Amino acid sequence: QIETAMVGVYLSTLTFAHIISNPFWGRMGRRWGSHVVFRTSAMLSIAAPLLAVGIPWLGDVIGLTHLTAFAYAYGLVYLVSGAAATGDQIASSSYLLAVAPADRRPTYTGLASTLLGVMDLLPIVAGSVIDRWGYASLFGAVGVFVALGAWYTWHLEAPPNRQGTASEGG
Repeated sequence: QIETAMVGVYLSTLTFAHIISNPFWGRMGRRWGSHVVFRTSAMLSIAAPLLAVGIPWLGDVIGLTHLTAFAYAYGLVYLVSGAAATGDQIASSSYLLAVAPADRRPTYTGLASTLLGVMDLLPIVAGSVIDRWGYASLFGAVGVFVALGAWYTWHLEAPPNRQGTASEGG
C-alpha cells in the first residue's frame, strides 16, 4: 500500500518526464520524422501499464511492498508514462499537420480535437472498471489497447515532406 503523500512525488515525476523528454522527442522528430517519434513513444507507452502491474507483483513476490523504496520505484510508471505522452503529443500534432492538405488542416485538426475530447470521458469508465474488476484488469486492458495502437504506428508512412530523404528510416 503506497501512502497518499506519494501523490506529489508521482505528479512531480510525471512533470519532470514531460520536461526532460521534450528535447529528446524534438531531436528525434527533426532527424527521422514524426512517424518515428510516434513509433518510439508508442512502444514506450506499452511499458507503463506493464510497470504498473509488474512493480506491485514483483514487490509482493519478494516481499518489498512495505519499504519506502518500493513506493519510489513505482515512480517509474509515471516517468515512462510522462515521457511517452510527450512523444505522442509532439508526434500526433506534427504528423497530422504534415499529412493534412493545407486547405483542410483546420478540419483535420478540429476532428482530431473532437475525437481526443471524447477520450476525456475514459477516466469515468476506468473508475468503473477499477471498482468492478480491480487495477490489474484496467492496466491489462490499457496494455492491450496501447499495444494495438503501437502496432498501428508501424503502418504509418513518412509524411510527404520527409519521404525520400537520406535519413528516412522506414
